[in-house]
Amino acid sequence: MKFLLYFLLMALAGCGNDNHGPNTANNTNTDKIIVKKISTMLEDAAKIENFSGAFLLAKNNQILFEQAYGLAYRPFNASNNLDTKFNLASIGKLFTSVAIAQLVERKQISLTTPISHYLEGWMQESFAQQITVQDLLTHSSGFGSFFNNKEFQLGDASRLYIDLKDYQQLVLKENPQFKPGTSQLYSNTAYLLLGAIIEAVSGQSYFDFIQNNIFNPAEMKDSGFFEMDDSISNLAIGYGRETINGKITWKNNLFSNVIKGSPAGGGFSTVNDMFRFIQALTAHKLLNEETTKELLSGDIVRPISAKYHTEKIIVQGQTFDVVFSEHGPTGLWNKYGLEVFNTHPLRIGHSGGGMRGINNDLIIYPNIGYLVIFFSNYTGEGILDPRTQIEQLIDQTVNTK
Repeated sequence: MKFLLYFLLMALAGCGNDNHGPNTANNTNTDKIIVKKISTMLEDAAKIENFSGAFLLAKNNQILFEQAYGLAYRPFNASNNLDTKFNLASIGKLFTSVAIAQLVERKQISLTTPISHYLEGWMQESFAQQITVQDLLTHSSGFGSFFNNKEFQLGDASRLYIDLKDYQQLVLKENPQFKPGTSQLYSNTAYLLLGAIIEAVSGQSYFDFIQNNIFNPAEMKDSGFFEMDDSISNLAIGYGRETINGKITWKNNLFSNVIKGSPAGGGFSTVNDMFRFIQALTAHKLLNEETTKELLSGDIVRPISAKYHTEKIIVQGQTFDVVFSEHGPTGLWNKYGLEVFNTHPLRIGHSGGGMRGINNDLIIYPNIGYLVIFFSNYTGEGILDPRTQIEQLIDQTVNTK
């Protein structure tokens, strides 16, 4: 207990809500309207504990508005601030996608090459010979999620899964649910395998490769794949709001989350570091202009033979419209695995969550220059949802002008 208390105190050192407020110097009237509506929405939600986290809105690489709200650690009333580190969950897949694109540029990887060319011992050879790198990126490999493996569920909060090789036995026990390239199924296992390819090709650990090739060039000094039993300063703890016997209770996610992130997600970052990441990407510091254009493309890649439909699902008390194939939830993806939304204006990016205390979105509006970074360490019924509230607000405001 003393160690846990020490960890929590260290994690929250320096917390305190920041408010840089709106930067209206070069805003258009539409920008000012959007900033006012979003700031009001976030403030109102935070007052009734429907939001806790940090938010950043930028346009054409200029921050329009950024603010932190709520609590990073509820027992001590320690506040979030703009330098608070949040669990990215699946937003971290963006790092894996960029890393693969970097290796493609260096001609160390081909998207159309079977993964048997890069990996040994992760699955039956017959499977590896059928699956391409492109299949892994676009959730078309047939694999599902190692999170569903009961062995993983029993050991994910222990120190059983730290390095990528620790997951190898889990993947060996998982069989593809369909012939690769014929359908889609959202796959954490696929991104774990992409990380293993990065290690095999680069000769570095996945975590070192991301640090050296993404975090360092983008000057992301507050980002990393931290182990949750380390003492990390200014780190938000996730909470889920639950009603038990008619009483509202907040449960933390310290014992229900992974101890360390992976190529499938789970690293930590701040809203400003993720802004720097997008700045570095669009300034071609991470990829050349042609590859950056492909990575940020709104062109959807999906098997012609697959059948799709949309369903409403409830995750951590929130309702979402999700695209399904005949094999399960999938979404819409471009060739490098960024999610594409058939909205006007066009949106691309990635969300992160689906588990207690993590509710995030990073959305790029490539045609109008907006960037939305939304991190929340609260989940539960009634909690503010960025996708159906903030992003729809932007869509509606832009479309009425």
